[in-house]
Amino acid sequence: MDKLQQKVKSFLKSHDYNISNQNLTLLTNKLYNSNLFDNYDKQFQFVQNYQNGGVNLPPEYFGINSGSYGNSNAGTNTSPTNDAIRPELTSDVFPMDGGGCPACMIGGMYKGCSFFSNSDMKSFKNKNLLDFNNKELKENKEFLNYKLNVNLHKLLNFVKNKQNLIGKSHVKLL
Repeated sequence: MDKLQQKVKSFLKSHDYNISNQNLTLLTNKLYNSNLFDNYDKQFQFVQNYQNGGVNLPPEYFGINSGSYGNSNAGTNTSPTNDAIRPELTSDVFPMDGGGCPACMIGGMYKGCSFFSNSDMKSFKNKNLLDFNNKELKENKEFLNYKLNVNLHKLLNFVKNKQNLIGKSHVKLL
């Protein structure tokens, strides 16, 4: 089992999903051969050109129990007619609807779900799977990790059985 398969299997297990070794191989082959590297350069450039603020999210994004949330409106006009203030997030249920994966959010958007290392990225570049400037190694690594994270969460959303067993049909939908 290669390194990516081990990391994906660990990720799925941490989310209480199961997958057979045969379907895991099918999944990683599909990710390598289509989902991760198709249109990569175009997508990466789009994100780089239109990204505002990178991964710096407001502390409210992580919820009230994260230790990052500040429940203070000191110095802010909090009158009922001021519609410029977004109401505070009061949910202590994670993940929030449409929110991120809790395992992936610990310590920032990418740190919890780091599938690829710098050496993996250099290997992809040597195999001509990716073409990037070495100065943008970190940004490319984060973007590829993000793409894989999105694909895996999309896969998890396809699974509707009580055993949380990922089958060949779920992988084909990806």
